[in-house]
Amino acid sequence: MEPYNNIVNPLVKEMSSDEEKYFNIPTYRKVEELRNIIEAKYPNILDINFEEKENNKNFWFISKNKEEPRLADRFEEHGSELEQPLAIARDIKKLYNKLLVSKNSLTIAEFLTSNSELRHVVRRAFIVEKFPYSEIQDNTIGKNLMPIDMLRLKLSFFGALKFDPRSDKWLRICMFQGAPLPNELKSYDEQWVYKTNI
Repeated sequence: MEPYNNIVNPLVKEMSSDEEKYFNIPTYRKVEELRNIIEAKYPNILDINFEEKENNKNFWFISKNKEEPRLADRFEEHGSELEQPLAIARDIKKLYNKLLVSKNSLTIAEFLTSNSELRHVVRRAFIVEKFPYSEIQDNTIGKNLMPIDMLRLKLSFFGALKFDPRSDKWLRICMFQGAPLPNELKSYDEQWVYKTNI
């Protein structure tokens, strides 16, 4: 894309998020408001019992060689102390349980002074309030998790059009199948992406 500066440069400002605007924790808000957000935005998660082994079976870690997220069985493999903060459902439930025994009138700042380990999930709950599709709302550490489903979703954002599953953990993809070749750019069908055989 670099040779087309006149086209690309004006778009640069549109390719990032104003994290200061949306990702700061509104510390002036109240515990009751946060509890209401969780009840409205994460109703299915609140029904999960994380005391049951099957709902807390896996953990995510970063591989040493490729530095990619990997999944391991918490009860059969070592390394859960290296768990990444990707168990959002579990952490939302933990936050919710703490909110239930906190005073409704407490500000989020006051709540976080004694619950700072939940700061990451407090931020996520406030983000989901504004952006309901900002994250996958499922138990990412449960026994029934299919990593390939999340992978397909992620890859579709990058232009993957054809998925060829090789297991429940990885797949082959085809990028931009049917896209115009350089010699076809002067006259091509702008709807090509929708006409691809998937």
